[in-house]
Amino acid sequence: MVRIISPRRSERHESRDADLDGRPVSSKTSGSKGDRATEPEHTVKIEKATERAADTIRKAAARAAADRAHARARTSALAGLTLVVGVVAVLAVATGALAKVGVVLGVVALLIGVGGVAATGKHYPYLAGRMEAVTGVLLAITAIVGGVLAAMGRLPVVDTQANLVQQLHDALPSWLR
Repeated sequence: MVRIISPRRSERHESRDADLDGRPVSSKTSGSKGDRATEPEHTVKIEKATERAADTIRKAAARAAADRAHARARTSALAGLTLVVGVVAVLAVATGALAKVGVVLGVVALLIGVGGVAATGKHYPYLAGRMEAVTGVLLAITAIVGGVLAAMGRLPVVDTQANLVQQLHDALPSWLR
């Protein structure tokens, strides 16, 4: 039997005319390929199995890419909650009378915000809302600092003894005339 050996093979991989049991290996002649006169049957089976496996992997990768392309990013609930509580905390501090409540809400928003920022990290690529969480954290820090300064009397704009909401309510009708 004549076999053509690839130049990349070493001398120890020379032509094998028998399989592991010592029986002769049946070979197929390849009519379309002129560089190989014959191929062992197990090589053909291995190549077909490899082609099937590669085809399956390509199809799975294409399905996964299509799924990723059609996946909608959703916003983190913690990020949204951080933003809402942060805004409420800043508004509570701005009223003056609720400055201490605003500090407590600011601390709560800060704790929720840490979870919101962590939830929108790199481990969850389809979870949006990182900027919402960061904005909520910044508002929470502003509420905490502003509330503490207002409670200490260091913030002249916000007076804890005066109710700015009531003053605004009393002054609003005169502005609208």
